[in-house]
Amino acid sequence: IDFKTHIIPDSIVDFHISLAQKKCTVTEVVKMYLEIIALKNSDIHAYLEVYEDALALAKLCDEQIADKTTEEIESHIRKHRLFGVPFAVKDNILMKDKKIGAASKILEDYVSSYDARVITKLKEAGAICLGRVNMDEFAMGGSTENSAYGLTKNPLQLEYVAGGSSGGSAAAVAMSGCLFA
Repeated sequence: IDFKTHIIPDSIVDFHISLAQKKCTVTEVVKMYLEIIALKNSDIHAYLEVYEDALALAKLCDEQIADKTTEEIESHIRKHRLFGVPFAVKDNILMKDKKIGAASKILEDYVSSYDARVITKLKEAGAICLGRVNMDEFAMGGSTENSAYGLTKNPLQLEYVAGGSSGGSAAAVAMSGCLFA
């Protein structure tokens, strides 16, 4: 896998500055995160599902700012505070037309008919969801060892678990698999 590590943003602000200065595109950054997920997720098991539409959404973002100046891009970002920012969602937060299972086999085929309020707000702000991440089944636990799909490992020390009922979210960020979760 050939990804440019110089475009891994340190923060949302760093990402937006690079975007406004045309040092990167949303598509490049989303593609880089997807490549990191493909490289690391089989060992860490943070992501339960990666969303195929993430790259298409990134391309739409790039089209919105393609002919804009730095100042115009900065203005657009001020209106859409999470414009193009790649994130991961915990498997118990509803996203319309996406599977949501609370890390349980009981709900493994459930597809949400609506967005949770937080997802609506994230979409309005311009964020791009890369996929859903592991958790303790029904958020009942404190280590992410109790998922019906297996435990999530700590990306910094694979012999340990990620910890918390939201270990997939923590591991996704720690493995550089998204900018926030």
